[in-house]
Amino acid sequence: MTLNITVPSAVKLNELISVGIAAANVTNLYSAPFVLKYDPAILNFEGASEGPFLKNDGKPTYFQASSAKQSGQITVNLSRIGNAGGINGSGTLVSMIFKAKSRGSSNLGFATVHFTDPGGKLLEVTPFNAVVEVKQPGNAPAGP
Repeated sequence: MTLNITVPSAVKLNELISVGIAAANVTNLYSAPFVLKYDPAILNFEGASEGPFLKNDGKPTYFQASSAKQSGQITVNLSRIGNAGGINGSGTLVSMIFKAKSRGSSNLGFATVHFTDPGGKLLEVTPFNAVVEVKQPGNAPAGP
């Protein structure tokens, strides 16, 4: 299974940035906690919401996201609840919003990933990181 971060490659200063955390080629995923790191000098974490993937079969889930803004870490606890079994396929686990607060580049990457199956067995995950560049607002004409 792979874990991907979708983010625009470049954004303008003070712009809100939508970041998606998605898993692909998943087999029997039950619990999906992770820690995401970013540069707090460049980005400000605004909030997170659960994506549809873990609950797309209608089973209940638990979701919590907490941030340590000084260190640039977001801890996400996400899992299915009770005897729900695992889920298969691909989809968005979490959507996050950041604000571009200063110019420069910020890596977005996984500090830890601890995905397990319903029995608690650790699943093999290949995480991919991303970079977002914050640029000064320009005088370019607006697109259509």
